[in-house]
Amino acid sequence: MSPILTFVLGLVILGFFGWYFSTASLSRKRVLGLVLTLLLVGFCLQQLWPPAEKIPLGLDLRGGSSFLIRLVHGPEEKITPDMLSQAVEVIRHRVDLFGVSEPIITPQGADRILVQIPGLSPQRLEETKTQLQRVAKLEFASVHPNSLQLV
Repeated sequence: MSPILTFVLGLVILGFFGWYFSTASLSRKRVLGLVLTLLLVGFCLQQLWPPAEKIPLGLDLRGGSSFLIRLVHGPEEKITPDMLSQAVEVIRHRVDLFGVSEPIITPQGADRILVQIPGLSPQRLEETKTQLQRVAKLEFASVHPNSLQLV
C-alpha cells in the first residue's frame, strides 16, 4: 500500500473515531463501533500480509552460509585487537559489495572472524568463499613508531 493511501485511510479511521465519540445514539454507536473495528482489523491485516514479504527472515529461517575465518600471523608476531578489528572492517566492506542484507561479521576469540550471510544463493557461495579466502589472507607488517620522521 502506498504511503498516501495509508495516510488517507488513517484520516478516514480518525474521522470515524470522531463521529463515534460525538454520536449520542446508542444504535449508531454500535454500527460505527463495528465499522471502526472492521476497518482497524482490515488495516492491520493488510499491513502484515503476506508475512513472508513484511518480516525479514534471518540466517536461521531463510538459510544462508556461515564462514569462520582464521587469521594467520608470522612466527614472531601476534595478532593484536587492532589487527582483528581492521580485518573485520575489510571483510565487512567486501561482503557489503555483494549486496546482501544484514550480514553478521563478528570476531571470535583472538584470531578468528565469524561471517554469517543470510539468503546467500548456492550460485554465489563459491564466489563468496573465494572472495573471503582472499580477504582472510591479510598480511600485517610492523611499522616503526617514528616512521613518518624517518622518511
